[in-house]
Amino acid sequence: MTPLLDWSFTQAGGEVPSPTEYSSSGESVSPHPYLHTMTTKRLPPLRTLSCPQCGQKGNLQRIIYGMPDPETFDFEKYAVGGCVVEENQPDVRCRDCGWSGLKALLLT
Repeated sequence: MTPLLDWSFTQAGGEVPSPTEYSSSGESVSPHPYLHTMTTKRLPPLRTLSCPQCGQKGNLQRIIYGMPDPETFDFEKYAVGGCVVEENQPDVRCRDCGWSGLKALLLT
């Protein structure tokens, strides 16, 4: 796609239109085609999901990576994942059995 700027004034009001992208066939397309999908789909809260290993509902914790401050970090609500962040590391952990995995995979 080639971004083209349309700076001509509209007939009604003379407002400057925003930049528009056009496909090779000349059709106008959204400059952010995935924005609607990404902003409208939300994952359910952890308290509504069950652990796939032990089956307990409401015992999943979000894993936080980095060095937490022991005085202010909520160890009951969050699990510590370590200081090294790599691709495809787990983002949830079960308080009861210690299972860890990806929240998005719990929904499939």
